[in-house]
Amino acid sequence: MTDKPASASGAKAVNGASTLGPEVTRRDFCQGALMGAAAWSVGAPSFAAEAADYPPLKTGMRGAHIGSFEVAHGLAREGKVWLSPNNYVDPEYDVVIVGAGISGLATAYFYQQAMGPAAKILLLDNHDDFGGHAKRNEFTVEGKTLIGYGGSQSIDSPGSYSKSAKQLLLDLGVETERFYTLFDRDYFRQRKLTKGLFLTENFFGKRCFLAQDFVYNWEADQAKATEAAIDELPFSDQERASLSQLLFSSADFLAPMTVDEKLSYLLKNSYSTYLTDKLHIPAKVLALVEERLDGWWGLGTDALSAMEAYRNDLPGFSGLGLPAPELEHGDEPYIFHFPDGNASLARLLVRKLIPSVAAGDSMDDIVKAAFDYAQLDVKSHAVKLRLNSTVVRAENNQSGVDVTYVQAGAAYKVKAKAAVMACYNAMIPHLCPQLPPVQKQALAEQVKVPMAYVNVALKNWRALAKAGVREVNCPRSFFTWVTMDFPVSMGGYAYAQSEHEPVLLHMPFYPKSLGQGLAAKQQYRLGRYRLLALSFADFEREVVAQLTAMFAPFGFDAKRDISAITVNRWPHGYAYEYVDLFDPAYGPGEAPHERARRPFGRIHIGNSDSQAFAYVDGAIDAARRVVDEILA
Repeated sequence: MTDKPASASGAKAVNGASTLGPEVTRRDFCQGALMGAAAWSVGAPSFAAEAADYPPLKTGMRGAHIGSFEVAHGLAREGKVWLSPNNYVDPEYDVVIVGAGISGLATAYFYQQAMGPAAKILLLDNHDDFGGHAKRNEFTVEGKTLIGYGGSQSIDSPGSYSKSAKQLLLDLGVETERFYTLFDRDYFRQRKLTKGLFLTENFFGKRCFLAQDFVYNWEADQAKATEAAIDELPFSDQERASLSQLLFSSADFLAPMTVDEKLSYLLKNSYSTYLTDKLHIPAKVLALVEERLDGWWGLGTDALSAMEAYRNDLPGFSGLGLPAPELEHGDEPYIFHFPDGNASLARLLVRKLIPSVAAGDSMDDIVKAAFDYAQLDVKSHAVKLRLNSTVVRAENNQSGVDVTYVQAGAAYKVKAKAAVMACYNAMIPHLCPQLPPVQKQALAEQVKVPMAYVNVALKNWRALAKAGVREVNCPRSFFTWVTMDFPVSMGGYAYAQSEHEPVLLHMPFYPKSLGQGLAAKQQYRLGRYRLLALSFADFEREVVAQLTAMFAPFGFDAKRDISAITVNRWPHGYAYEYVDLFDPAYGPGEAPHERARRPFGRIHIGNSDSQAFAYVDGAIDAARRVVDEILA
């Protein structure tokens, strides 16, 4: 997965209304009865539409959808074998690329740029759509088209990109500075919509909704409002005092350690350990912050270092006298967002590679460009993109590489002068049995982060307007946060200007194992199985229950207001980034991802896993590196 969401990762709250609406006060909501999921009857209609021929319009279960993973699971889990045919299905290619995500598409682009438009390139992908995790979701609601992202969200801090990644954006016509006007940064402030906080009865003892989230979006100049809000929480006096200490205290909780000793402690201990051992934070207060970074890591703070919490401006460190942490990705605003996220980058790349697939030549017209999927795999084209094709084997031969893939239950074989594995690292040992055991082990160490990005198409957002919120953080809920989509208008696509218009809600799910003492990779593996066990009906039920619990007092009715739901399921989501609580500091060239990506014969490895970096520029840099390897 490239480019993690910022909505759950440190964006400051926008000043605005602090009441829930004219009829409902905070205390009324905390103490009053709330309409529950019981209103969702057994006979309620599903919010999944009939399958469409145009993949972005398909709702229901997407991402790792039915038909996309069964062949790979048969190979990796069951040891199933597909015999390679004797004959090749196509003439020889210059390069075959396994995976048509950002890294695979960028590889094709860089290769074509170096070798010319006649270079014969085949991209194979197991999904029914290209882009990998850069997934586009479309909806038609009340006659209006809604466009959303089902994975890779935004171009994060493009000013810090490598020269190659910056040039690729320019080649695609992406002028990042234009997002300063395309992204309406005053939209929510003008409508007095803030970030709220929702506490569930199951964990906190009483349901409570606050229109101003003072924990996830702490601002020191709002101290008085924060103190008043703390009184509204279903907490004991001792818990309220503990929360106030966490937010306001300037005490040095690590005294008499030196600065170096403090930094060492923060690296070696989790944020949850720091809060419980040094600040004696009780469970309910800890629950307010322990899922604060799951949008970046897919983990709770029991599996993230206190240093990581300090880097991300979480509370509890103001009195420690530490130097300011370095910014990892620069300080640009998080505004570089197409309506479909980085799916537009994938679409721009495909249009460059196969011009007949869609008209246009700009970053604006790509937004609403009609793509002709029949043009993706045309015999006469130099570049072919073959969907629903799962690779099961890649092996070096005397002159290049043989690649076998399965499509509609049948095996096919193609040959190429070189092959690039732009797929998941974890699958490569199964696809390339000739690899040395030490490299297979290194590949297996890159465990991707599981998650689901759920998009809910609403016919209107009057309930959110009445509640005075545009995002709600929901600790210990199924979805830890719920947010309105980014207010971006471009290329003839206009974001809703009124609460009476349709809008998308984004609801991410991270299958964590909080408080069980498990390392990051253990949690990711368990989370993957948990995610795969959930059906669309399970997600649909959780969506309805949570939105009803939050917004029913403000007039929300799921049957009436929800038009459709798309669940973008990613059992193998973000690329693994090293977690300092568990991973050592590696020497140059010795990190597992570096050992794993070494070329083997004419087989090369270039994906975001190979960079250990879950951002779009990581995928682009991997593509640049792997093409340089091929041409060396």
